[in-house]
Amino acid sequence: MKDEELTPGAAGPEEQAGPSPAEAGAEPSLQDMEAQIAQALAQAREAWAAEEQERLEAAVAAERVRCDDLLRQNALERQLREAGLDPAFAPFLKGGPEKEDGARLTLFAGLVQGQITAALAEKLRGGEPPRAPEPLRGYDRDSLNRMSPREINERWEDIAAALGRGG
Repeated sequence: MKDEELTPGAAGPEEQAGPSPAEAGAEPSLQDMEAQIAQALAQAREAWAAEEQERLEAAVAAERVRCDDLLRQNALERQLREAGLDPAFAPFLKGGPEKEDGARLTLFAGLVQGQITAALAEKLRGGEPPRAPEPLRGYDRDSLNRMSPREINERWEDIAAALGRGG
């Protein structure tokens, strides 16, 4: 080593330049900070654009599903009208795959008809169905002479009404 280097108070070439900002704990320069801010801003913009694109794609997909659902419901309503049923049943029939809509509609129409038939049979089960009324026959002496006394007794109310007597 040289004597000059060991002299106290003498600074070497490295020390004369001063410590680096990282070594000295000094703040980075304004240009470095602006570069970092610009980089962070660009990254934030890219992340925001990616999130916005994902939200838009999700909204478009949801709207497409809703549109397909409405088109399917309209087709079912048209089929119900053609089958003579109320179109308000369409939302209840579109519960499965679209390929099975026709089969569900046929099954539904059969079930509705079966329920109507069963309800009608239950209503009529309360008594015998009404018989067609027998036409009032006019009775004269000849028709009464041809009847037996038992037939006259069975039909006495009709005979009395036809002859104008209150029975």
